[in-house]
Amino acid sequence: MCFLQKNRTTVFLAGVSDRTVRCGAMDVFSAKSSGPQAVNNQFLFGLNPAILFRGLSLWIIFLIGMFLGTQVLSLHWGFEYQKGLVRLFHLDGENNIPSWYSSVMLGLGSLVLAIIARVEQMRESAGARPWWVLAAVFLCLSMDEAASIHEMLIWVVTPILKQAGMFAGFLTYSWVVVGIPLVGIIALAFRPFLARLPHDTARLFIFAGGLFVTGAIGIEMLGAQVESSIGTREAMAYVLVVTMEESCEMFGVALFLYGLLSYLNRPESRQQLSRLIDSESGLSKSSIEGQHQFPQSS
Repeated sequence: MCFLQKNRTTVFLAGVSDRTVRCGAMDVFSAKSSGPQAVNNQFLFGLNPAILFRGLSLWIIFLIGMFLGTQVLSLHWGFEYQKGLVRLFHLDGENNIPSWYSSVMLGLGSLVLAIIARVEQMRESAGARPWWVLAAVFLCLSMDEAASIHEMLIWVVTPILKQAGMFAGFLTYSWVVVGIPLVGIIALAFRPFLARLPHDTARLFIFAGGLFVTGAIGIEMLGAQVESSIGTREAMAYVLVVTMEESCEMFGVALFLYGLLSYLNRPESRQQLSRLIDSESGLSKSSIEGQHQFPQSS
């Protein structure tokens, strides 16, 4: 809930007690009292991008460790079930903790992209459009991660590859035949957008995107080749390939989120976001003041 004071916009993160307004608050931007220099020393909504990235990295390492541990116990020691832990932490599985995490992170990326798009829209420039497109792309990726929509392409592409005698080896997971040109088209379409970004942001986006695509398509094709060669997924060779694939994808998304929050924490972006908060809050200021009466301290 946002509450407007005379000189600043304060974001309240907690509720109201009987006699005191208790809040975990931070100043998004204080135009009169602090100025732009104060913005440089704060983080948007208290989110330090570096600390967030470290936290996500630790969680990713935990997921990788649980996956490798359960696979070693299953494949080498014969503990196949482990009270459901094998399925629960399988990086290549569906409806489990890793797939939930990936879906949530992609959805979070879509949300942050939409916020940036709205901030850019306030500048009344055409620069907001690519951000909106990226927000939609990440929303689709989030849904795909949860529902495996891309695997429906296999039903369409596989018969074509079989007729052409190409359904083998690296193309066993036939959806990549559509995925590779699609990635190329998106990359070419967003070249002007990347050129307009600050150099450090553009480099980070390119690296994060490249890391994600390397895992999602490149190492996915390697996994198809391994499975085609050994004839099973129940082998440590395939497990190691899956580990590399999912690690690239998860770390790629984490790096991209770091880049988005770093971009949003730039002084000019934060000032625009502060004005957006002010304008949105101003529309309902009278209703907020009417509905919420904060008791005064005695």
